Amino acid sequence: MLNDAKLRSAKPRDKAYKLTDSHRLYLLVKPNGGKLWRWNYAYGGKQKSMNFGIYPMVSLVQARAKRDEARAILDDGQDPSIVKKLTIEANRKATACTFKRVANEWHEVFKAQWW
Repeated sequence: MLNDAKLRSAKPRDKAYKLTDSHRLYLLVKPNGGKLWRWNYAYGGKQKSMNFGIYPMVSLVQARAKRDEARAILDDGQDPSIVKKLTIEANRKATACTFKRVANEWHEVFKAQWW
C-alpha cells in the first residue's frame, strides 16, 4: 500500500509508470512529472478506468474515499463513470447562468419599484 512519503518521492521516468495501492487504485506518474489518480474496474464485461484527480490536489485519503464511493456505485449495478458524468452535467445545469434565471432574479429585485 502507498503512503505519502512514497507519493512525494515518486520521480518522473522516460515512460509513465504506476504506483499501486489497494483495490486497483494507482497513481500514474507521467514523464512530464504529472501524477494522476486512477482506478481500474470492470463493468459489463469490459475493463474501464476512472480518474480521481491530480496528486497532490487530491490526497491519498481522498483518492481512497473516491474509489470506495465508486465501488459502492459499482456494487449497486451502475457504471461509476457514467454516474460521475451525469452528476457533473446535472450540477452544471443547476448552476448555469441562463438569461431566464438572470431575468427572473432581476424581476424579483425590481418589481416593487414599478408601482
